[in-house]
Amino acid sequence: MPETITCELTVRLGSGPSWSSVRATQVEATDIVRVTVAAGATDQEVEVQPGDGVSLLFISPDPPSEDLSYATSSGATDHHLLDQPHLLSGKGAVGLLGGSAAPTSLFFSNAGPADAGVTIVVGRKATP
Repeated sequence: MPETITCELTVRLGSGPSWSSVRATQVEATDIVRVTVAAGATDQEVEVQPGDGVSLLFISPDPPSEDLSYATSSGATDHHLLDQPHLLSGKGAVGLLGGSAAPTSLFFSNAGPADAGVTIVVGRKATP
């Protein structure tokens, strides 16, 4: 049975203008993954989905930190800092992670002195 994921975003410039967007994404399956990335970890693999068809990927660090990052392949030189939550909605946005298909695993590194929590929400197809 299809599931709807609704994302609401408001961008407000101080006391100036603001923009809002509400988008509903229809998906066949959702996955929620909660992991702890150990202090000093390098390329800690976290499986996030079994195949292609990701249309929404939300990665929320706790706490956000410039010491915490992830890559889409082990040993990659291109790491994405988790200094704020990441929301990729739509195949075009998910495609920004590189490659023609969404990653099946993410590889987290934590250069900080303390463990960090990460929550990952995936909205995807369940059928080929």
